[in-house]
Amino acid sequence: MSNFGLNIKGQLRTIPLYRTKALWPLFETIVNSIQSIEDLENSTCGKINIIVERNKEQSTIEGNNRYAPFKNFTVIDNGEGFNDSNYKSFLEAYSLKKISKGCKGIGRFLWLKAFERVEVKSSFFEKDKYLSREFDFTENGIDPKDNIQIRSSESLKTSIKLINFQSPYKEQSLISLTQLAEKIIEHCLPYFLTENCPELILCDEDEDSIDLKAYFNNEMRDSLSSDNFQIGNEKFVLHHFKLKYAQGNHKIHLCANKREVKSENIKNLIPILKTKILPDNGDPYFYNGYLIGDILDASVNLTRTEFHIEEDQENLFGDLTMKQILEQAVKVLTQYLDEDLKKIKQVSKDEIDEFVNNEKPQYKFLLNQKPESYEKIPTGLSKSDLEIELHKLEQEWELEIHKKGKKIEEKINNKKIDENFLEEVFNEYMSSVIEIQKSSLTEHVTWRKAVLTLLEKTLASTNGMYSPEDAIHSLICPMGKTSDEVPFEKMNLWLIDDRLSYHEYLSSDKPFKSISVTDSESSGRMDISIF
Repeated sequence: MSNFGLNIKGQLRTIPLYRTKALWPLFETIVNSIQSIEDLENSTCGKINIIVERNKEQSTIEGNNRYAPFKNFTVIDNGEGFNDSNYKSFLEAYSLKKISKGCKGIGRFLWLKAFERVEVKSSFFEKDKYLSREFDFTENGIDPKDNIQIRSSESLKTSIKLINFQSPYKEQSLISLTQLAEKIIEHCLPYFLTENCPELILCDEDEDSIDLKAYFNNEMRDSLSSDNFQIGNEKFVLHHFKLKYAQGNHKIHLCANKREVKSENIKNLIPILKTKILPDNGDPYFYNGYLIGDILDASVNLTRTEFHIEEDQENLFGDLTMKQILEQAVKVLTQYLDEDLKKIKQVSKDEIDEFVNNEKPQYKFLLNQKPESYEKIPTGLSKSDLEIELHKLEQEWELEIHKKGKKIEEKINNKKIDENFLEEVFNEYMSSVIEIQKSSLTEHVTWRKAVLTLLEKTLASTNGMYSPEDAIHSLICPMGKTSDEVPFEKMNLWLIDDRLSYHEYLSSDKPFKSISVTDSESSGRMDISIF
């Protein structure tokens, strides 16, 4: 039955469609319609209608149908349509017909990854008359008898209906019509930047509709700004947008051939840029950047989900890596957001300084010597999470110093020591080590003070009653435990004598006969026995 010349079921097994890309079959359909209109001699009158149907019988968020699961999507355009040439290309997997537009020839297979079947109805102009062609596309292919051209009374009109949205994709797309409009614009944004972008109307069964071009012009275009930059011989354009969405994230969208391929959450690149930006003048916004470049067009994979570009590992040929591209893009967007970022950085710095000055002074030297640490700490953290981040940064610094020490050892062993070595390298290394030890000492003193305060409160009587014995024990070593069972940092033997930390074996309130390092059979016990 299939006239594709390949096993479609087998083909579908080789094509990934991640849950996070659940709406991509719809996006691909919309892009196909835009390109079909581009192929017309008069492409300025293009129009696309996107009709959404929901399964209202299923439970919804907030108890209304705005978020009911999507069931079917219909995309109707007045483009070139399924004439003989386009129909032949449709039947050919990996067709090269639209390779100049960056098409890989497998987008239609994404339809069947997320939908049960696709219904195609197309009226087109060929052989000096309007003809029509209708067929269903399923994992079994297309029935040859559907390849029938009949005379049509209609003008150019092609309808693609994606039928019966499948799990788990439909569960990933519980969004409102406005949110869907935003996602379509985000995915296809480079098309909206062109002067001849067709009219696009998004509507649902309840007759709610959104003019996507008008939405883009009203909500996004005014904030449009662009920067060009170059890495080696590769040129890029980064389009900046300040989006007034109620919810969202700051993102960089990496595009190829006028559509999004993947996006990077900017909070992973700029930790302080985590929440909505609140400028002194103007409305709150989320930053979204759209990155375009020839190398991205040339490197996108078949399913348009990734780029064939090394992430961050340098290779023998010195090819550009994704890490280098993103790092440069971040520098450009940081300059663009400079004024607003200064305010965010200062607020974040003040919060961190207040916490360190009042509660964790051992991190003062870290922040003084590594001021870049401020920008590596996300905003809005609780005190406990903030301490964890500071501890991570200190550990990274200690590792950096340890590596520096190893390099010094290698130089000494290899006798590669020049006249400036001691002054420049060794002194810097020793200064860092000494100050980190000071930091550790500060933490040590702070900890001891807290333990002593707790001990004083434990020893004090309340209404003539004293704390139970095990409360006192727990500060030094829990009752019924040995040093093999209690982590070293959980024991405060210094309360008795610092020298007791250097022991072979310790037991707390255990019978002599249970202590492995003695031969005693006595049932007697001591509060603490130390060997």
